[in-house]
Amino acid sequence: MVAQAQSELDKVFETVINMYDDPADQRDALLELVPAIARKYGNIDSVAAAEWYEKVRHKWIIDDDYTVDSRYDPDDVPMRKTVRRLAGHLWDDEKNGRGPDYDAAKRGLHASMDSWVKAGGRETIMRASKHDPSKPRYARVPSGAKTCAFCAMLASRGFVYASEDKAGALGQYHKDCDCEIIPSWDRKNPKIEGYDPDGLYREYLEARDSMESEQPTLKEIITAMKSQPGRYNDSFAPYKISVAKESDFAATIGSRHVSALNKLLNDSKHHDTAELFSRGTNEYRILDTKLPNDTEAHFSPSDGGIYLNLAAVGKHQPGHPPYNTLVHECSHMLDWILGDDKAQMYFSALSREGQSFALMLSTDARQAFNERLAKVQGGSLKARREAALGQLYMDVAADLGKKGDHSIHDMFQAGLGSQGDDYAYLLSRFGHRKGYFQSSGNQEAEAFAEMMAAQITDEHSWEIMEKYFPNATKMFNGMVKEALNGKALE
Repeated sequence: MVAQAQSELDKVFETVINMYDDPADQRDALLELVPAIARKYGNIDSVAAAEWYEKVRHKWIIDDDYTVDSRYDPDDVPMRKTVRRLAGHLWDDEKNGRGPDYDAAKRGLHASMDSWVKAGGRETIMRASKHDPSKPRYARVPSGAKTCAFCAMLASRGFVYASEDKAGALGQYHKDCDCEIIPSWDRKNPKIEGYDPDGLYREYLEARDSMESEQPTLKEIITAMKSQPGRYNDSFAPYKISVAKESDFAATIGSRHVSALNKLLNDSKHHDTAELFSRGTNEYRILDTKLPNDTEAHFSPSDGGIYLNLAAVGKHQPGHPPYNTLVHECSHMLDWILGDDKAQMYFSALSREGQSFALMLSTDARQAFNERLAKVQGGSLKARREAALGQLYMDVAADLGKKGDHSIHDMFQAGLGSQGDDYAYLLSRFGHRKGYFQSSGNQEAEAFAEMMAAQITDEHSWEIMEKYFPNATKMFNGMVKEALNGKALE
């Protein structure tokens, strides 16, 4: 039924696109036609499920005329909401200079149609089990060779569901989910060929017991299940780049945070940076794990390690995505380890063919500021400069968006010299104390850590850094390659 529904969807989609030129008309047509297709094939699926239920039930209960209600009456409102959202691809993408993305719209509709059609049979089985006077129990049974970790967790509960109310999350399905709802009238030993709820439950317990927390959340347990390469169809790929397993750093932060960092490192587009960071994990030292709640981490070169609030690691912090601050402070330590011991200099502060990282930061920051200043008309020079700083900050903030990492504001504070503090404290709630970047090495060290953290934890913020700091970001990439070719971390 899903295959036939998707085939009809393809024909309708092509007809609508060719019939109407206006994306609004295309959207309106799809809003009417797509739910109709889902309802049609969902009803056929529901009838087939009802016939199957009655046939299986008859093998257990012969003298009974119980008939399954096969009516399927889905709510069009969520369907139409999904169609409306996916129809956004029918318009030109003016921001990125691209035309309509019909393939993206059709892919989304295909995935949704899968769920809508299967819902007909699933809801029929659940409803039949609930109202059946013989009171069968039912289970969520994966039907494919592999299933996802979330579905495996639900399937591990076995035939414990006696009603929709008790089923709870049983009614939740992701796109392309292969789970089926299977009833059983065998009170003592219900069995389905290929379905081993006890084995699935053991896997769930193993993942739960591997957690550092005594009371891990369900989301954390499922993430731990996914970290088994190849076990589930949404398992993380085997890590090519990873935190050193036997390192003090790994032991201190715990397996959950190690798994999260490994995923970030392997998902990063910047393989050299991820590799360099992972090499350093043998050297990172955590000196304390119980900082005050308002502080996540900081590196102390004089103490030779990182002070950490372990309870805050992995959570969203004001202006920073999860793990950004931890990676930032580890990057400071990496920068220090790679530097000149005798001169007590960070690696990022070393001169490179007469060029310095601080100079690149200053060149880029002043270029961005001067472009804004040139557009400000009237008023004293002081007023114009203040207005230009405000405009620059608002431009950067708009590019970052609500969820972007705010580290780039520190880079402007560092690169704008005497005006940097004015930039940081004019409109921003973030930034280092006044005068911080006047100390030797602080400009380079902060920018190095901010760029490394962005490349690993927030690609969007890295792209904004490249936009405003083209020379400095290029130099950072060169420093990463230079460090990889060195012998310090081998």
